[in-house]
Parts: sequence; C-alpha cells; structure tokens
Amino acid sequence: MIDARELKIGNYVYLQSSKTPCRITEIGYSEIEYPRYEASGRSSEAVFRTYVDNLKPILLTAQLLLNCGFVYNAIDDCFDRLNLRIRILGNSICAFIGFEVGLGKEWHDANIEVKSLHQLQNLYFALTGKELEVDM
Repeated sequence: MIDARELKIGNYVYLQSSKTPCRITEIGYSEIEYPRYEASGRSSEAVFRTYVDNLKPILLTAQLLLNCGFVYNAIDDCFDRLNLRIRILGNSICAFIGFEVGLGKEWHDANIEVKSLHQLQNLYFALTGKELEVDM
C-alpha cells in the first residue's frame, strides 16, 4: 500500500492485482467515501480509477534504474544520474546526493529511503525540478 501523500501526478505504480505499470493522472478525495483518496491513471492495457489503498509500489531494480537513464558506475558499484547516486545492497537501497565542491563532486549520504519508482521520481523532481523520464 502507498501513502497518498507520497503520490503525485506522473508517478508509476501497480494496481494491486496487476504487474502492469500504471501512470497516475489524477489524485483526489473520494466523492463516495470521504476521507479516502482515489487515483486515476492509465496503463498500456486500460484506464483506471481506484482507491489509493489498491495501489502498490514498483520496487526499484538495477534494470529499472537503467531504464530511467541512470548509468552503472562499476568503480563505485552504484547507478549515477546528474547529482543523484543510487546504491543497491541486497534489499537495501541508498540514495546519495552529489554537491559540486571546487573542481570536483563530493557525495553525501542523503539518508533517504528510496525503494520504489514513485519515490525515486519524487526525489529526482525535488532535486532537479524536472520529471524523471521512465522507459517502461
């Protein structure tokens, strides 16, 4: 289940019973069961409207990071894109933020838990002001 406060338009999620990625196009209060949230969106298969309780996160994988434009850095064993670095260690996924310092870049642990695609999309937007392009 996903907390409605984590969602924004453009996030990719799964419907609870599906493994087809869906893109959120609308989020709001339910007109029937206030204060529950509803979300609308579309996938390659259909258009949907459901309660946010019925949405599941898309867990990050190495392939998904590559599909988002990250590049694997074998030296540091992580995935880089602009000033964002993601390291996957088993089930633990750590985000690091790069800051330009002098002529180089220093990396600092952001202490942000990023385990799913919608969280990565939100973090990327917060850091860059741009949407993360995702090739699903």
